[in-house]
Amino acid sequence: MSLTPAEAANRDKMFAAMDGILVDHDEASVDEHFSTHFVQHNPWALDGAAHVKEMCEYQFPLVSKRWVAQGDLAGYHGYYGTPNPLGETPLVCFDLWRVRGDQIIEHWDALMPVPDEAAAEALTSGGGDGGADVSDDEVALNMAEARRFLEVGVRSGDAAAIDELLADGFVYHTASGEAGAADAKAVIGEGRPLTVNQVVASGDLVVAHVHMQGDEPNVTWDIFRMEGGKIAEMWSLHQPIAPPEEQANTHPHF
Repeated sequence: MSLTPAEAANRDKMFAAMDGILVDHDEASVDEHFSTHFVQHNPWALDGAAHVKEMCEYQFPLVSKRWVAQGDLAGYHGYYGTPNPLGETPLVCFDLWRVRGDQIIEHWDALMPVPDEAAAEALTSGGGDGGADVSDDEVALNMAEARRFLEVGVRSGDAAAIDELLADGFVYHTASGEAGAADAKAVIGEGRPLTVNQVVASGDLVVAHVHMQGDEPNVTWDIFRMEGGKIAEMWSLHQPIAPPEEQANTHPHF
């Protein structure tokens, strides 16, 4: 099914809020779009709208490539240009926002530095339409199969499950261009402990918010474009878990 009016409004609120910060540099727009009780899961950001206003001073662009909106959540995948608060290289991003009424109340993200804009474009290129007219049953199937890919295929290192869930012509997006199933399985390896924290879907897209554990814990966002219950395209970005001494709030990452 197409988005509900509320979901479409949440998507529009998300992009209007980012335009207010990054295009108009308008602190008054933050008061309009963000709750005073805004909860921030970015590990370096404080809760509340006051910290968001500090972003209005920056000049870096947001290049959004695809989005999802489901229930009270809306998010986008793309990259931030330079210079940005983390340095002089682009940041591939996924940002997820929770909206209540007409204000944003919560935010999760990951920011992955990449060498240059060409790498950012390669990592975010491809298809996917969060507004595609997909039935509720198909959206539910897509979410279940994306979760199975992560919890059975990736966590258990089950190559047979991965093969079953990847569509013919599957594309895995990397910094150097499009890769296939063999490349994706090489990255996945023989299994890794993980927890799937959230799964959000609309149209032909599914996004999973994942806590990767083990020797190098990180927050990962996996984005899937689905065809007939199988994964046709996949994008990933990750960010190391911030050490406690760097955390600006009490609920970072998740």
